[in-house]
Amino acid sequence: MNVGDVVVPNCEYQVLPRGYHGAIIVSTHPFVLVSVDADKVWACESPYNFHAICQAAPDIVAKAIEAYEKSFEEHLQGNLSLNGKNI
Repeated sequence: MNVGDVVVPNCEYQVLPRGYHGAIIVSTHPFVLVSVDADKVWACESPYNFHAICQAAPDIVAKAIEAYEKSFEEHLQGNLSLNGKNI
């Protein structure tokens, strides 16, 4: 899987929070996902819980990466925790 791929969980086990059915990969190391609407960012333990279904459009990927960078800056300032994990 690569940055920009749209992924969904592999099984019925709910990996993403309720109401979110897919996400965009914005980083592979660490494995970080952003919701398709770019309103949520998740640091995930393993990419093996997901499979790619398509590649997001370039403008959607750019919006997702921007959301990730903003959340990362907030995290560095101590204002945000990504699932309680340091990234």
